[in-house]
Amino acid sequence: MLSSALPAAAANVMFGDNENQLLISAGQSIRNDIKDPKTENLYIASLSYGIPTHYFNFLQGRFNFEVGAFRGKNGSDNDRVGSPGYPKTTDMKQYNLGYAGFSQDIAVIYFGGFYTSLGLGAYMKTKATNRIGTAFTFGEKAALGYNFGPVAVEAYIRHFSNAGLSEQNSGQNFYGAALAYNF
Repeated sequence: MLSSALPAAAANVMFGDNENQLLISAGQSIRNDIKDPKTENLYIASLSYGIPTHYFNFLQGRFNFEVGAFRGKNGSDNDRVGSPGYPKTTDMKQYNLGYAGFSQDIAVIYFGGFYTSLGLGAYMKTKATNRIGTAFTFGEKAALGYNFGPVAVEAYIRHFSNAGLSEQNSGQNFYGAALAYNF
């Protein structure tokens, strides 16, 4: 077998010598217009429980169970954000929803307490929207973090989409920060 999702025996850069992690994160939505990216009044908050993992006997990782929510705040016509292919709206409350799922993060580059990670997960949302037309969705994440021992901090970017399972799949992007407690 090429990979193993069993807890790591040696210290993991995201956990140190600990075997459990609680991670709280918060962020804001950004629409993907490469020439002029804009934030919008849509926010994400989540709580994750993670355990350390190893893959291919040398890649350090983290397996997570996550629950979270998107919450929108309606804006004015001047707050309308979007680009071709993205629904433009000021009604951000239509995206209020909860979600839960599992993900795997892999530490790609790490030295000292610093690390970069890439993650992939599968989630169920409480409803479909005009941006992601299914309740089932995938999530990708890239993060830069530092582990202080019992506490770690991360800055991240995230993308949610349904991988083309429906015609409505403009996705949802967030940037934010996370604080982890390792125990």
